[in-house]
Amino acid sequence: MDLDHWLKVAADAVADWQRTFSPYEAHPSTQVSDERMAAGLAGLGNRKALAEWQRLGIRALDGRDLVTREREASLILPDGPGGAALLAFDNFRATLRWNNSSYFAAAVGYLADGVE
Repeated sequence: MDLDHWLKVAADAVADWQRTFSPYEAHPSTQVSDERMAAGLAGLGNRKALAEWQRLGIRALDGRDLVTREREASLILPDGPGGAALLAFDNFRATLRWNNSSYFAAAVGYLADGVE
């Protein structure tokens, strides 16, 4: 495995993402108040306004309320119920078109957060 090659691939993906989706909108890590409810609503096909996710008990990882601008997101559980929960926006979906891996799309998002 050529680590230098893959680090360059990731850096190029972040740069491309930032050019395409500037300003970058993060995929905030979230906490869920009811894991069974979250599992039933999770999936990229289920888009809801951030205010609706807030009403359903989804919060930022640190417990703060979500920023409830007029945007839609999908709740994804890459590791299944009980694992990490992320809110996925359109830039997450765009990354999936490039590489159809939730782990990859989340990693690109986290890297882009760190670049800004």
